[in-house]
Amino acid sequence: MFPLNREQIENLNEEDLETLCYLDSEGLFPGINENFAEYKTRLLKIYDDIAHINSEINTKKVICIDNKIKIKAEDQLSEDKYIKPNLELTQKYSFRINWIAAFFHRNVGLLTGAYNLTFESEFSCILISKKFKCKGRWLIYSLQEIITHELCHAARVPIKDKHLEEFFAYSLSTSPIRRELGNCFRNPLDSFLLLLPILLLFLVQSYKIYFFNELNSAFFWILIFVYPLFLVIRNKTAVRIYKKAENYLNKSGVSIQDIPAILFRCNYDEIKKIAGFHSASSESEEWFSERINSEIRWKIISKRFKLR
Repeated sequence: MFPLNREQIENLNEEDLETLCYLDSEGLFPGINENFAEYKTRLLKIYDDIAHINSEINTKKVICIDNKIKIKAEDQLSEDKYIKPNLELTQKYSFRINWIAAFFHRNVGLLTGAYNLTFESEFSCILISKKFKCKGRWLIYSLQEIITHELCHAARVPIKDKHLEEFFAYSLSTSPIRRELGNCFRNPLDSFLLLLPILLLFLVQSYKIYFFNELNSAFFWILIFVYPLFLVIRNKTAVRIYKKAENYLNKSGVSIQDIPAILFRCNYDEIKKIAGFHSASSESEEWFSERINSEIRWKIISKRFKLR
């Protein structure tokens, strides 16, 4: 159920920080450089999208999303499946989401556990591989981890940040390896470029066997390690910047528990800026004051997490 009804959204005003903080705690963050009027319009669009999905599911027992993805009511995720993921999200990032529709679906992808289908309103519908419907676990993933991961992505859609998107989502993973390396893969192209040199080496080796045994394949062996090394270095750089921002906020007196939640609501440029502050100074105070006075998102962050 959406946190507010349509009338409450229409009557919402910028000075009602209590309600805005409530919406933030429900995973409805204002976006980067989004003013209050734009935020309010987006809330109304999300409300209408959800109302449409619920109406179709309740009356027709089926809905066609994105004009091509057919979903049955019987495949909708039950409410109890959100409980544990929301406990983790509340503890780590100070929000929960109960209003996003999630469905089991057959055509998610061969090696994909789930993904967010984002509407024009920036409302996300989560499609989860049907492999999880009966077992609750598939390969190395559990259904709980998949839901938690996708809810992180759904909440950060308006933040429009790719540099640390997977870092935040994988930080709640049960696997130390995924927590450490999950942010290496920021988009499908990363996976493709990782596998491409392996395919090329296979073709070269095959060519050597059948046609030209003297062909030197050393370059292709080197190529296999180049892109993985780039991914690891890129990830380490981004995470190091995050840690610096975390350290600055800690030294500034912000509660350790609130720091991940604050940075979760920031994009990479903001996190990088915060990381550049070494101690409380007029420059840092001016930067935070400017954000809080000019952006509704930062007003909410300031109110909820006591930046002032």
